Amino acid sequence: KEKAKKKEIAFKVNENLIKQNLTMRHDREVNKQENYIKTTKINSIENARLEREIGSESSGKHIVLAYPDYKVNPKPRYPRVARRKGFEGAILLKVWVLDSGHVGKIELQKSSGYEILDKSALEAVKDWIFIPGKRNGEPVSSWVTVPIKFQLTNG
Repeated sequence: KEKAKKKEIAFKVNENLIKQNLTMRHDREVNKQENYIKTTKINSIENARLEREIGSESSGKHIVLAYPDYKVNPKPRYPRVARRKGFEGAILLKVWVLDSGHVGKIELQKSSGYEILDKSALEAVKDWIFIPGKRNGEPVSSWVTVPIKFQLTNG
């Protein structure tokens, strides 16, 4: 009886350690993704500024990158199943924006680690309207990186 009880306690301790390790791994991965998105967003803005300056100086061209029209675009739906299971994550989508402002193509650049969240982001962004990129004041088709973040609020 005593041996069986010790085994049961050891099993519970190991089970808790495994759960804790998986949670820590997941948290580290989420932090990596969030940092990547923050860095990418800053780099995209910095690249846009540099592109404008370089384009203006070297060729007389003024370039503006495409961006989402957040006033009219709905947020991606947070799937109920994902909420219940506590799924959170950040997604990076690479979107081909047509000169009309509509989405031509979407690619998953960085996954959240949860297919259900990735699908929800893709589904929402495919119907978004963008302010198209411009070259010398004329709308042009271009690629844009769109970060989407799914985060549960505490409290």
